[in-house]
Amino acid sequence: MTASVEQPLNRWFTARVVVALICLVGAQVVHWSVIGPHNDEWAASGTFFFVLAIVEALAAVAMLFALNRWVVTAVIAISVLPVVVWAWDRAFGLPFGPTKGIRGTFGRSDVLSVLLEVVVVIALWPFLRAGYTEQTPAKPDLSSKIVIVATVLYVTVFSYWAVIGDTVEVHRGVTKTESPSGVTTTTLDISSITQPTLPTLPPGSTP
Repeated sequence: MTASVEQPLNRWFTARVVVALICLVGAQVVHWSVIGPHNDEWAASGTFFFVLAIVEALAAVAMLFALNRWVVTAVIAISVLPVVVWAWDRAFGLPFGPTKGIRGTFGRSDVLSVLLEVVVVIALWPFLRAGYTEQTPAKPDLSSKIVIVATVLYVTVFSYWAVIGDTVEVHRGVTKTESPSGVTTTTLDISSITQPTLPTLPPGSTP
């Protein structure tokens, strides 16, 4: 009879999973919030972010029910894809679409989503090692709890800052465009500004 080999406790196992889940859901929320503006600009772009948000949500559910190397590999791939697309768009411009060859601008939402996706990859990378997913999670210690709480606050605060900030910028009538030469300009839509109404003076009076 062969004795079973007990896997060592891993105190960072749970923290890595929780951090990855929080950041994955945070990226999904950000991507979901930009579907409308991207769809108005180009329907294919809106569809991309819609599908991406759905896939990220399903990936988070898969991590909860079947955390194995296949799921981890899929989640990492899903997180890397938008980072690569974003980096290419900001460096060279996409080779297709209405803004073909024009580099994109750096907005709050897209920068935050990239950071969240990078954190997901970093948190899950050790799970690609053989036998890592079979290790026994240890009860989170103080340092692990601090990391988890800090991640929750980070995702909550900066998601609000990014999503609401971008929305307010649009509501104020401020639009940013980039010329083919790569120079970014900011335009204020004055039609959205209401002029004050001056009081009517009595006949014969001078101001």
